[in-house]
Parts: sequence; C-alpha cells; structure tokens
Amino acid sequence: TNTGPPAIATPAAPGDPAGDQSEAAWLQQYCTLPVEQYSLLNLPMGAKLDRTEGNTFLLSVPPVDFPGVLTVGPRITCKAYSEADRVVIVGETCVLEGSPLIEQTQLNDRYCFDVTTVLRWRVDAAGCAVMTVESEVAVDVDPPLIFRTIPRPALTKLGTE
Repeated sequence: TNTGPPAIATPAAPGDPAGDQSEAAWLQQYCTLPVEQYSLLNLPMGAKLDRTEGNTFLLSVPPVDFPGVLTVGPRITCKAYSEADRVVIVGETCVLEGSPLIEQTQLNDRYCFDVTTVLRWRVDAAGCAVMTVESEVAVDVDPPLIFRTIPRPALTKLGTE
C-alpha cells in the first residue's frame, strides 16, 4: 500500500481539536517537514508511488499501448527536496518496461529524460492556503528504425496524450 512512516511532527489538521491552526499555517508546516516524513497518496489512473529510501521515490506509470507495436510502462526514480518555500522533485532515471521490443531495440539507451516539478504554497487574498504545481518535462528520442516510418508529429502526439 502507499503509506509512509507516521510524521512525528505532523501539525494538527484544520478543524482538529488537537490544534487551532489556519489552513495556511498547517500547509506551511507540513510542506517544510523533512521529505522522509511525507505521507504517500494514492495516485489516479493506476499510477503507483513508493518510497525507496529517504527522499527517493519510485513512480510507476501504467503501461501505454502503441497498438500492434509495443506496450511501454515507464518507471521513474525521483528525489524530493523540501525547501523553505517549495518542494522540488527531480527525475533521476526513467526505465521503460513492457514489450520485448524495448530490449530488442535498446529503447532505454535511445532517449534523454529530464523532469523537474516544483510545488509552491502561499496564502491568497482571502487567507486561504493555495498550492501550485509547475512541471517541466523534456524527452529527446532517437527513434529505433521501426518507428522512423511513423511521422514525427504522430509520434509526438502519441507520447503526449
């Protein structure tokens, strides 16, 4: 299951009789905890997030099917860093798993992968806690011969939907 160790210093949630903190104060306290104390959430669409150790996580994305060609399921190792005003998540590695064609074409040796996600929080004019997420993803691929017959715009569209 997707659960982490209990957060020893977890602040009381808003409305919890154990504490009388605003949403904004609670969010600030939680986000600045050491990453090792973060709870893991269940992810949508069959994705899975596991803590491997400390601030390192493994994100498993459900397989994507390229009909009649191959099935690809990315597994991304990330490191998370908690800073005073944000949490930064950096993709360290991405390994594609699935169809035998991945190994046959050495697909894992044919791309460069770079992803960074930044979570920020603030208090809006109404005094409500607001969290924003910004992600930058860059993937450069040297397609195996089998994919070179597919127009690049079609490959790009398949990879972004």
